[in-house]
Amino acid sequence: MLAFCCASLLGRVAAEAPPVLLSPDTSSIVIACAATSGLRFFFAACFFLTLSFFALILFRKTNPAHLPTPRKLLRNAVYTICGYAMLICLVLIVIEEFFSGSIPIPQPVFWLESLAIIMFGISWFVKGEAILKDEII
Repeated sequence: MLAFCCASLLGRVAAEAPPVLLSPDTSSIVIACAATSGLRFFFAACFFLTLSFFALILFRKTNPAHLPTPRKLLRNAVYTICGYAMLICLVLIVIEEFFSGSIPIPQPVFWLESLAIIMFGISWFVKGEAILKDEII
């Protein structure tokens, strides 16, 4: 639910960004853009932290009454790698936001957010057992 709320607000803030060319008052544009950027950054961080929580905590839960299968251990490794990759992407986004131009690729925030979403997608496919499904013997 938290991920849904953050994603919804993230999209709403981005959709309601102030039109730059329609306003003659440049000081209000700068303030509105800074506020919009800050809100977008906050909701994006909450969204990616929630997805990381899913991969690192919720997806790795195991029934304590049963021993985990080798495939479950492999799935847990995938969840761990994907969860930490999402957190690393988020840290790199924070670094880029505070030290603009510190990552020498075009549009680093776009690529880091894309990579984080792909990592969550991989963990989601694994959790849904589309990948690394337990073998029935």
